[in-house]
Amino acid sequence: MTRLDLVVEGGRALVDGTPLELPPGADPAAALVAHAQDRARIEGPVLAHLRDGAGTDVWVNVGADGAVTPAEEPNLDSDPVSTPPTALSAWSTEPRQPGGRGWSNRFKRDDVAPSRRALLVGGSAIGALALAGGGWALATAGDDERPPEPASSTPSRSVVLPNGQNAPAGWLEQAVWSVEDVADPKPQVDVRDGMFAVLTQPPGTGAVEVVVAGARDGRRRWSKTLEVGEIVTDGPFILNRDGKLIVFVATPKRLLGWELRTGVSFADHAFTTEDASVGFGLLGAWIGTGGRRFYGLTKKGLAPFDIPDKASCFGTIGDRMLVVDSRAQAWKLESGKPEPEPVKLQGPKDATPGGVVAVTDEVLVLAWNTWRNVALRAYDLETLKPRWTTPSEPRWEAYLGTARIAPDQTWATVGNRRVDLTSGKASVIAAKWTPVAISDGFAWGDDGSYILACDRSGELVSGKPTHRSNETVIVVAGYGDQAFATSAAYGTPTLYSLNRAV
Repeated sequence: MTRLDLVVEGGRALVDGTPLELPPGADPAAALVAHAQDRARIEGPVLAHLRDGAGTDVWVNVGADGAVTPAEEPNLDSDPVSTPPTALSAWSTEPRQPGGRGWSNRFKRDDVAPSRRALLVGGSAIGALALAGGGWALATAGDDERPPEPASSTPSRSVVLPNGQNAPAGWLEQAVWSVEDVADPKPQVDVRDGMFAVLTQPPGTGAVEVVVAGARDGRRRWSKTLEVGEIVTDGPFILNRDGKLIVFVATPKRLLGWELRTGVSFADHAFTTEDASVGFGLLGAWIGTGGRRFYGLTKKGLAPFDIPDKASCFGTIGDRMLVVDSRAQAWKLESGKPEPEPVKLQGPKDATPGGVVAVTDEVLVLAWNTWRNVALRAYDLETLKPRWTTPSEPRWEAYLGTARIAPDQTWATVGNRRVDLTSGKASVIAAKWTPVAISDGFAWGDDGSYILACDRSGELVSGKPTHRSNETVIVVAGYGDQAFATSAAYGTPTLYSLNRAV
């Protein structure tokens, strides 16, 4: 069970000592309880220790459904499972830095803002707790006084997979939840910070919806309906922009973005040319205009860049756009300034560049070809100097189209190999392996007959496949031990969440 210490101090809301970002005028007590409820829906039950500005302490249990009930103060001497919280009086008031570099530190963020719905339900009677007389007072249990969700996104519990469609080896046939009316039989599903984004298209509406839901429970957090007849050409992708996780989609006419946690609009950029296109990468989104002029999302907003001939864009680093050409020349362009001299990326001896394989928020990874062999080399994004190089090995199709990068950016599958993105250590997963999907914990691949899976160390999971690839649901993403898979066996594409079998 997750344990949280929630403190109101000097008008601030602290979660385990880290300030919680609050909208103007928000009640810090209500925001803290809303944060605990959101965490419980994503991570499971929470034991929350609440302390107000007057030093009043309350212990409560927060269920996965958001219900809040009183709890006894744990006996720390007989509770060896969880490490007791540090004494509140000894806490520093300085905010702690979220752990890990990764994509927006998204797996250790306690300083994310609570949902707008939770704050609006909050105040002196949040539907769970109220701050009364300077102390915490228990009010109504639960937080289920909300409008019913559309049937198209209401998760179904204990759903059986369609007849003739089976789970991949190592996962259960019974789905934990499902989301119907997915807009594509093999949809783009992005998972970050315990939430996922997917497109749906409820029948009879003629409109596509961008839906964000909890990865654990499949419960909708918010949705945005596009204009009737408007199609999505790419996305949704969840990208880090200045510390905020943003859900982006592209249409033939617009680049749209919303804050992952709240659904608040972040971007709505209309294209000025008919041949405009949008690209997405871990460093952000950019708009091409059919020539050398590109627009990148920088800290200052959408900025124009003129990229070198035969170069490709890979996103923005601060206010500069990263571009690389086929000769392994790299530029960090600044909007409105002359093109600088390129940096020639240093390759292994007697090797020729084979193209960009992956870009994370820390490294640029290129393939280098020698006679019948391939090696990968990573370059630090700040200095563009080599950071690590994999051994040169034969029969390795190391190209961008075959790479799958884990959301936490610590590892990837490239061709039939697992690659550690922090050290360059690589290992063969299977003799035949075409990457299909990846999560932080697992990756899935097709050996031409069956869907295989490996863990983050590159070891194949136990369980011999018994169903052919065409008899297995399509794995598109994952979260924790869950595999997210789709099937259109009954005519309506549906997204299923499957738990591990062992």
